[in-house]
This record gives sequence, C-alpha cells and structure tokens, in this order.
Amino acid sequence: MERREIPGYYWDADKKRYFKIEQRKTAPHNAAWSSDSVKKRKLEDAEATEKARQNALNKKRVVRSETLEHPLIGGFLQREFGIHRRDHIAASFAHGIVEKGAVEFTWGRQHTTLTHMVVTNRGPKGLCKVYASPDGRVCDSAYTLRDLNSGRIGSKFRSRLHDEQAMNLGPTHEIAASPMASIGYSTKLDAFISVFRQFQQRDPVFVRPNIDVHNLRRNTPLTSQSNDNYLGHIKTLSPWNTNFLSCRDPIEALSLCVAPSTSNDLLCIVGTSHGLVYCNDLGHMAVPFPLGHFNFKDPMGRPPTSDTFGITFKAENPNVLLFGGRPGRLFTGDLRCQYPKWSNIKVRDAITHVKQVSEHKVLVAGLRNMLSVFDMRYCTPELLHTKPQNTTVPFLQIDGYKNGPYLDLGLDFDRDSGVVAAAHDDGKVALYSVHSGRRLRSAGIDAIAAQSPVHCVQWETFVGDNTPSLFVGADYRVNVYSFGVRDPDVEE
Repeated sequence: MERREIPGYYWDADKKRYFKIEQRKTAPHNAAWSSDSVKKRKLEDAEATEKARQNALNKKRVVRSETLEHPLIGGFLQREFGIHRRDHIAASFAHGIVEKGAVEFTWGRQHTTLTHMVVTNRGPKGLCKVYASPDGRVCDSAYTLRDLNSGRIGSKFRSRLHDEQAMNLGPTHEIAASPMASIGYSTKLDAFISVFRQFQQRDPVFVRPNIDVHNLRRNTPLTSQSNDNYLGHIKTLSPWNTNFLSCRDPIEALSLCVAPSTSNDLLCIVGTSHGLVYCNDLGHMAVPFPLGHFNFKDPMGRPPTSDTFGITFKAENPNVLLFGGRPGRLFTGDLRCQYPKWSNIKVRDAITHVKQVSEHKVLVAGLRNMLSVFDMRYCTPELLHTKPQNTTVPFLQIDGYKNGPYLDLGLDFDRDSGVVAAAHDDGKVALYSVHSGRRLRSAGIDAIAAQSPVHCVQWETFVGDNTPSLFVGADYRVNVYSFGVRDPDVEE
C-alpha cells in the first residue's frame, strides 16, 4: 500500500497502520503517536535529510588534483608521497612526444602505404637517413632535413644544410633487391641491406654502401661464395650454395636481422620459410642444418625453426639469438653450439616480433592481439626438437594491442624508456609500457589514423638528442615524432 500523509494521523512503519495523533496529556507514556513524539521525529528526519545533502555536496567538492594526473609533475609528487610508479619514466616520455614533420619521397601520393622502412643516424651532419619502399619493388632514400633550433622536419630547411661537400639530400632512388622481403642497415659496414623474397638463388642478399658516408657510388652485392670463408666460431653444417640446390621446394625470405657491430663473424641472419640462414660480410652464407634432411611437403617433416618472422640478438651476448614465428614457439639459440642444443617454449599464437626487454625478459608480439613479456628465468624450455605441450604463461600481458591477421604490422621497442610503439590493424599506432602493461597516452601518436595498417615503425636517435624519435611510415610518407614541443616560439 502506498503511504500517504493524512493530516492528524501518524504512520507507524513497524505496525503498518495509521494512528491518530493525541495530545501528550491523553496519549500513553512514550507513545509514538503523541504530538510531542511526532514533532521530535519530524525535526530529526529534517536534520538527517540535510546532513545527507551536505555529505553529497562535500563528496563533489573533494576532487583529485589535476596536477597529480600529469605524468611528469604528478609522478614526481607521487614519489614524494612515497607512491612508486613503475612506468613513471615511460609515461612522462610518451606524454612529451609531439609531431615534428614528415619525410617525403619521389612517389608522392600515388601510394597509400609503405611496406618496408629502415632509419639510420649514420648520415653526415648528424642527419637521419630513411630508406623506404611503398610496394617491395622500388626503394627510395631521403635525409631528415631538420631545423636545429625547433627540431622540425621539412624540405624548407634544405638551404641551411648545403655546403661545398657534394651530398644528395634526397629523395633518391636506391638500387635494391626486387621484390624485397626485408631491409636493414649495418652500422658495421655503413651499408643498406636488402633481401630478395625469392631466396633460392646464389646472391639473395644485396648490400649497398651509404655513398655519403663512404664517398663512393657503386653497388656491392655479396658475390664471394668461396667455401673457405667460414663464419668463424659459428656452428654450421654446410654452405648455402650447396644447400639451396639440394632443396626442391621454393625458399621464401620472411625477415632480416642485422647483426650488432660487436659481432665479428656475422653480417645478418635471414629468417626464411625453411629456417635461418647466416651471412657474413665476406659473402659466405650457411645454414644451421642441411635443408635436404627435411621433407617440406609434409607439415610434420618441416624444420622446427621454419617460417621465422621475428629475430633479435641478445645485447649482453651477440652469440645468442631469440627468434620465433609460425607455429608459436619462442627459440633461444647459441650460435656457438649445434642447433639440437637450442631450446624453445610454446606461446599462445604465431610470433611476428621478438624484442629484448632486459637481460632475462623478452617482448613477444603475435597474432590474435598477443603482446606479452616473458621472463625466461621462470620458463621451462625444451630442446629444439621437442615440441612443448603446455603454453607458457607470460610474466606480463599487455592488453589493448590489436592485431588479428597481420604478420607484418610495425612494432619497435625503446629499451631505455621501456616504451613499445605498436601499430594496430585499424591504421592506428599506440604506445605501451613494458613495466606496467598500460597504454601510454600521447596526443601526437594517438592522433595517427592511416588509411591502411601501418607496417613501418622504428625508434632512432638523432645525433645530439638525449631521447629517440619515432619514425612512422603512415600512408605515403614517413612521419617523425620527437620528445619536446611542437614549436619553441609558441607557448604551449
């Protein structure tokens, strides 16, 4: 029954009935329907209602300071309060990244995406040189024409960089492998490296020196295939020129990892549909196992390291490799040992990128939105020929990463800040922290919305800068994002 206020009557909530209000003289002692008790209750109810209203207003007045939400200032204040944020450096770095301009190429707007890109800061005058391809068949190079005061990138700064030295600032057409599977840059040789997609030939790796560094204009393919040019202490079973002839199935190159400058025996490692291929700067190439020992037509007879998409060297030891591909197995290989002694763990899905986070932690990206950090100290690896039965649980799962079917989405990792730059399959790019797994907000990076998925993402540090810049091959050009302000002459 709906309760109604009836003049002269009191509603008793316990007994569910009305009582006529009586004077204090006629009502029983302490009766709830006496006139004094009713007046007292009305005053108490009014006071309780007002108190609840004041409490609600006070809750709205207590607001967390916006300063504490700021990644940089708020992070320092929280540290003073004794609150430790694992991704303070990463969040502050990401928050300060702004768009600095773009590098244009000869093809203009006729292409809507870039398929390959590599950036090096080994150019003259501290410039970064960008090599890029829109379709895997042609390749251009161009320097980042940068204003030293504002850090802006643009062709209008060309006049400030010219001097008596003959130097082509670009864009310039480069001679490269065509169709190419992957490209890279060797700081040891100061040379641009491209790999033919159809890898089953005698010279599948093409090296072109950086002519502005070497002051020469010539192409240098790796043609020295003498069996006497061994790969030093690296354990191999037979050279490439006898192996690719023994394999009747087509061999397709899938990825390229340039060896660090501290590696004396290797120039690069190529991931193919048939496993790894080693290459040194003398042109000698070899494989860790004879290709003729495997039946590639039988899925069960393929080598366990086939279809390799992600390769990286351990920074602490250039003789140790971390790599993976399809199916989802993360391998650890010591080049000084025979390949049966290598180990592997099983991950959730096919691997597209492998990056080293620290001495024991590895970042692995893959299909079906997989972006995880594994701590190898807590993993139980099996030998290479033993397929693990159980999927390894990651140390940290990064949520929010979007990659459904693509094996070549762009991704790169900056080890100093702990920031991952990852392209999504919807044309956007996001920054993540490997310390907390959070997505880091960055106005400049979050504004990227390419017409198609971004395949080219790389961190590179300009000479003289303390922090790296992010190069993103979105649409038909390469956009540059750096830590700082958009324009130093405008107050932000």
